[in-house]
Amino acid sequence: MGELNDPERWHEVTSSVSEMESKLAGEKGEKGPSCWCLALCTVEIVDAILRNTKVVLPVATHIHGCSHGTDKDVYMSMPCVLGTGGVHQLVKHKLTESEKTNLQACADGIRNVLRECGILMEPRDDQNDDSDDHDDDHHH
Repeated sequence: MGELNDPERWHEVTSSVSEMESKLAGEKGEKGPSCWCLALCTVEIVDAILRNTKVVLPVATHIHGCSHGTDKDVYMSMPCVLGTGGVHQLVKHKLTESEKTNLQACADGIRNVLRECGILMEPRDDQNDDSDDHDDDHHH
């Protein structure tokens, strides 16, 4: 999925999504296009939940242990079936090794940003902490 020669042309979707941020942002300081985009996306998500449409939309969801290849406990935007109650299921695709690597890098990046903001209290994913100086106060 998303490779240059895939028969379903998912690579076009991948490219389109990658380019969308700069197109929506408009000129520096111009907020109109991005505000409209966010509003329209919000309306579509709320509509799916209220009317139980079971539409597939990219929304942030918990992906730990999903078959998409990430072993990180993180929330990421993934294609999900939405209906009453929110996310009904994660839409799973067979990913190439390169896509799995990119997904894992995204999960690592999100976790590292959360850690730097003080929200996630763990060592960075790109650092090996082999020291024995662990805080054991939580065991008492």
